[in-house]
Amino acid sequence: MPLRKLELSFPSEVLDMLTTTYQQSADVIREAAVLELYREGKLSSGKAAEVLGMERFEFIRYAGAKGIPYIRLTPEELEEDVSLMIAAARIDVHGFSFDKAKNLLKSYKGSLSEAVIEERRSALI
Repeated sequence: MPLRKLELSFPSEVLDMLTTTYQQSADVIREAAVLELYREGKLSSGKAAEVLGMERFEFIRYAGAKGIPYIRLTPEELEEDVSLMIAAARIDVHGFSFDKAKNLLKSYKGSLSEAVIEERRSALI
């Protein structure tokens, strides 16, 4: 990917706030821009990871820790997807409740993307 240089001006106190022990101001601004583009759906997780020099799953986990979910479905989309999967697999879902699932998701304190990654990793072991 070709790189272009962008010059930005900030008051010195703002730049001082951006600089951390581990990152220079330019890196913090690059990361913030990439995370926001990913949040808006304008940048894929793979491309965002590439720009930040991370592996894709590392980026997904990092974005999740920053409050940006990997799976972005409305409750209605989730219900439709699950219904399609049930119909396709002819799964017996006796006792399953979308309302209960929605309530569980609302009370979930972690990152859903992190939970999905861990679930997939567990399946591989």
